[in-house]
Amino acid sequence: MRYCITAVQHKNTDNHCASKFKTWEYNSSASSWRLVGWKSLNEISDLLAEGHEVLSARKNPETITLGAKVEVELRIARNGTQFKISSMPTN
Repeated sequence: MRYCITAVQHKNTDNHCASKFKTWEYNSSASSWRLVGWKSLNEISDLLAEGHEVLSARKNPETITLGAKVEVELRIARNGTQFKISSMPTN
């Protein structure tokens, strides 16, 4: 299946990380997008893990214009840590 995200919500004004995503599902038989609602980061991650395609998009009154593929990245929650994921050993 193909999904796209057209808007985001944040937990609070102090946090730049998005926490909810306005998500649409493509209906290939009708050649149209259907709003499936606001999805959490975990729900978007699950879609990707299941092999679905998730894209960024812009919603205009009549159309949805697709952007780039979305991916999920694991990172350290706070800067200044001594143990960076990118520097960890491979075994």
